[in-house]
Amino acid sequence: MTASVCQALTPHEAAKLFPMMDNDEFAALKDDIRKHGLRDPIATYKGQILDGRNRLKVCKQLKLEPMIVELNEEDVAGDPIAFVVSANLRRRHLTEAQRAMIAADLEKGFAVEAKKRQKLSEGRGKKGIAPVHRPKSDQGKSAKKAAKVMGVGARSVASAKVVVSKGAEQVADAVRAGTVSVKVAERLVRAVPDRDQQVAIVEKAVKSASADKAINAAVTPKVAPPQYPISDFAIETTANFVGLLNRIESEYGGLAGMFADPHWDKALTAQFIQQIHSLSLQLWQFKEDSVNSSEH
Repeated sequence: MTASVCQALTPHEAAKLFPMMDNDEFAALKDDIRKHGLRDPIATYKGQILDGRNRLKVCKQLKLEPMIVELNEEDVAGDPIAFVVSANLRRRHLTEAQRAMIAADLEKGFAVEAKKRQKLSEGRGKKGIAPVHRPKSDQGKSAKKAAKVMGVGARSVASAKVVVSKGAEQVADAVRAGTVSVKVAERLVRAVPDRDQQVAIVEKAVKSASADKAINAAVTPKVAPPQYPISDFAIETTANFVGLLNRIESEYGGLAGMFADPHWDKALTAQFIQQIHSLSLQLWQFKEDSVNSSEH
């Protein structure tokens, strides 16, 4: 295959289900092909790349002549999506978030296939031919099927669908690249509906040590600590209380010394007890005010 033909090759829609390799993965692949050559050919189907986008990219960079094999219907068993999933799952080390995003895309394909089968069944019935009866598991259940194929939970797939439908493309790309978890991405797009703001948050987050932590911090509401009013009476009572303690400490060496002194001032003790009582009432009122504030 000539270089010009290779340059003109475009990826099949099924191949786009899986993200391109990140920088580290691609560097490792490039180093391996430089040392050992291209061991797995680039597979095309109906003139488009079905498997091997990264390998073809390496060949172009290293100026190597790639091996190209054209697959037919029998090779892919009539299901190019299943072929791509099988080929990539055994080679790629994908995070749960990445697999959830792929499952969300797979669900669309499975739903389309289910509709085609339904139309075929209805058409056969109209022509007087017995309709094709499929097991229930083959009639819908696209999300469950996609989750099973990719080995992820249905909840993760649901999160991925929210990211795709409500999020900016850059947010979905960050999840597909394995930089942001799907649950954090879902939280972002739900908390920040504006897609331009989503992009700004993600672009800043991916430059930090932990993108997930940065996004969580960005979308967590900043709640100011409650401000409780302090009355003049409370300030005066507290000042008197502290002053009294200082006086007892300096004159008697503390409470024990005051009560042990044969000449201790009973009037001073009464004043001390009265001020403690006043301060206790004020503190109780502070507590009541804080509880009422938190309830509202």
